[in-house]
Amino acid sequence: MKIRTHTIVGSIVLLCTYLPAQNAGDLIITEYMANPQDVPNDQGEYIEVYNPTTYPVSLLGCVIQDASDLTVSINDPIWLSPGEFAVLGRNMVPDATYYFPSSPPPFNLNNIGGDQISITCNGTLVAHTNYTDNQQAGVAKGLAGIHLHNNGQTLEVHYSEETYQFQYLGTNSTDYGSPGFAGNTFILPVSLTKFEAASTQEGILLHWETASEFNNSHFTVEHSIDGSHFVELAKIEGAGQSEAPLSYQYLDQSPIPGENYYRLSQFDFDGLHSYSEVRPAIFESNEIHLYPTLAEDELTIKLPAYSAKATLVSIYNMYGQKVMEETIPEGVQNYRLKIASLPGGSYCLDLNEHQQRPLPKFVKK
Repeated sequence: MKIRTHTIVGSIVLLCTYLPAQNAGDLIITEYMANPQDVPNDQGEYIEVYNPTTYPVSLLGCVIQDASDLTVSINDPIWLSPGEFAVLGRNMVPDATYYFPSSPPPFNLNNIGGDQISITCNGTLVAHTNYTDNQQAGVAKGLAGIHLHNNGQTLEVHYSEETYQFQYLGTNSTDYGSPGFAGNTFILPVSLTKFEAASTQEGILLHWETASEFNNSHFTVEHSIDGSHFVELAKIEGAGQSEAPLSYQYLDQSPIPGENYYRLSQFDFDGLHSYSEVRPAIFESNEIHLYPTLAEDELTIKLPAYSAKATLVSIYNMYGQKVMEETIPEGVQNYRLKIASLPGGSYCLDLNEHQQRPLPKFVKK
């Protein structure tokens, strides 16, 4: 078997203090070719592993085993950076540099009956998967997403047939797989650890944090008044690549009074995007809203959402004289005020004589 690596997140300086893979989930088996078609099994089988962590890990001291007692030990300090794939393959796998030994003993993935693949590093089971019988010839199985594991354990139901073609060395036809690349495996560009929405006097403040970012182009902040239909408010640039925790925030200065809903849409550089969970936030506005502003017999007053006591409404004419006063009962938010008795002209309205500025205005026909 030989190992070939491919980095999707750029290079990283490796320090001598970094340790070999030693924790469950330090590696994930993201792809396997059990039954190659264009070349014999003893030349074309491969396993692809991925580093989902935020730190480099080494394959030194790792043992690969199938369902039999046959094993392959890796005795070289082969490092995988965060977001990097390694291909453990035979000599026909493109660009691989570390081989399965041909003898003794051979290491074969069973393509007729079922089999298991395990990677044990320094005594710890780091990655493991099982698959059933009759593997399709010439088609590798790829894990749907790097988040689909439990401490490195992956399930066959989360693998599907690869659709990317590749050519073995020395062949003119193609099999399906993506040794050393993401292929059909979905890479989560961002590890979102926090997303909050809080009401302030200035508006709704959104705050979110990421533990790491790979291939992160930008976020869009989206707003909804019903929790179902969203519109974009802003575009926030992402960090691209980052292994350090990052913090973002955005202030919505124009929320509606009452309940608002927010979500994030994260875009990678390939245009793919995914949504965060939806966060509600109640904006307690102290503004008074009037409609219609050109009224004849009746005026509707929309009080602040938090109003929970009787409210004194005062109406002033254009000379600043109070011409009408009425009390809105406790618990009423939308109140219909009869204004048929007022002469035609311009008026303004105040609550509890707080002298809000500017005072909301209306015109009586």
